[in-house]
Amino acid sequence: MRKISKAVVVLAAASAMMFGATLTASAATGTNEQSVLDWCTDEKGYSTSSSYYTLMAEQFEYTSGDISAADVTVLENTISEAKALYNEMTADSSKNTQANRLQLVEYAEDVAGIVGGGVIGLASDTTDIDRCAVFVRYIDGDSSKGIAKMYYGDGVTYSTTGLITVDGTTYVVVNGATPTTTGVYSVNGTRYYVDGATGQVKDYTGIVKASDGTWYYMVNGVFKSYTGIVKQTSGNGKWYYVVNGIYTSYNGIVKNSSGNGKWYYVKNGVFTSYNGIVKNSSGNGKWYYVKAGVFTSYNGIVKNSSGNGKWYYVKAGVFTSYNGIVKNSSGNGKWYYVKNGVFTSYNGIVKNSSGNGKWYYVKAGVFTSTTGLVKNSSGNGKWYYVKNGVFTSYTGKAKVAGSSSSKTYNVKNGLLSN
Repeated sequence: MRKISKAVVVLAAASAMMFGATLTASAATGTNEQSVLDWCTDEKGYSTSSSYYTLMAEQFEYTSGDISAADVTVLENTISEAKALYNEMTADSSKNTQANRLQLVEYAEDVAGIVGGGVIGLASDTTDIDRCAVFVRYIDGDSSKGIAKMYYGDGVTYSTTGLITVDGTTYVVVNGATPTTTGVYSVNGTRYYVDGATGQVKDYTGIVKASDGTWYYMVNGVFKSYTGIVKQTSGNGKWYYVVNGIYTSYNGIVKNSSGNGKWYYVKNGVFTSYNGIVKNSSGNGKWYYVKAGVFTSYNGIVKNSSGNGKWYYVKAGVFTSYNGIVKNSSGNGKWYYVKNGVFTSYNGIVKNSSGNGKWYYVKAGVFTSTTGLVKNSSGNGKWYYVKNGVFTSYTGKAKVAGSSSSKTYNVKNGLLSN
């Protein structure tokens, strides 16, 4: 015999004894099951117009096999004891004690323990004898598939919403049943990721899509309000940007506010390991330097390795459009020539336009401290006099910088004159 619908069949019988409901049989009922139902109607004299008829008819659809003859005896004895106690409690209100209500629940649990099924005891929460127990009908009669319906002893649907524990298993119940479609469900102000195959919270950590198209961040199946980047641990392993626990498609750098406080580069809300400068398109429009996708406060020139391969000047990690020579403070300490913030390999003298206005000698774009005449090869081709790499308006004789020759040339106002 499958351990399925027999629970509610006999629970219905037990509750009929306890609460005055009557029973009828289904064509799918086994021989021994039928004997229990016949005992209820023939020996006990109950009518066939019970409010439990629908409940049993639905549950019998999932029945296969039959209960044993020994089970029939135990069930009939249990039901008789339950009915006797129920009659005492209804006849004398002083007998309606919590202890007796708990005993009624225990009888129901004893029956369920024989044939499978579920009972929720409410004896401590109510004085209503007919509603001190809730009978659970599982989907397809299988407790691992979730809860199809729940009924009080008087047959009224128990249409609660919340986390319900039956026989040690906790289900997410919405309006008296577990969801049969996997998704996000709000229960008493908390969102849960529910497995539609079991009706239980799905052990999942990452972002999941709700029926309205919103993606929520879940930790072990429970929604978590988080702002920053979170790992899709149970899925593809990627990191996503969420604001207050909701996935947000963002392009730029975002702060992991709820975590380590660092800033990360995300593209369409997905963390991207990038080396170079990236635009905060969805934010202030500035460009930031990231290393392996993590914002880095750097002063100097940095290579856009993951992009066009160019070198850019950043100040405190923020791209700065500068014209002149800039110090690679966070790196090798050298000075480089940048034009509109982009490193330029130049040979000659360049003006520090964005700075002090002086002219400096650079070789392949790198400031070179030398003294003598230098050629502005990348510019007008003229020769200029520099002292320690800085153009000087000098008049007199000078040698070519770096030359081993002793030959000197006439210089006027810092410019070769012969």
